[in-house]
Amino acid sequence: MLSPEQLLSGLPAELTLRFFATFARFEFALKHTGCLRRIEDGAVAEACRVRLRARLPQDFFETVKAPGQACAIPCRA
Repeated sequence: MLSPEQLLSGLPAELTLRFFATFARFEFALKHTGCLRRIEDGAVAEACRVRLRARLPQDFFETVKAPGQACAIPCRA
C-alpha cells in the first residue's frame, strides 16, 4: 500500500488541499451519523454500509444519479 506522501507526490497543492477538505467532510459526516465503525482493534475505521444505507432515503441513489447531482467523473458546469 502506498503511503500518503507517495499518493500525493507531485500533485498541485490546491488539488491536495481540495482532496483533504472533501475527505475530512465525508469522514466527519460518517462519524457524526454513527456510520463509521472501528476494525482491527480500533486502529482502522471504515464506513458501516448497513447503518449508512438504513439512514439514507430509499430513493437516494436514484436522486443523486440525476443530472447535476452526482456523476462518476467529476461534473463540469
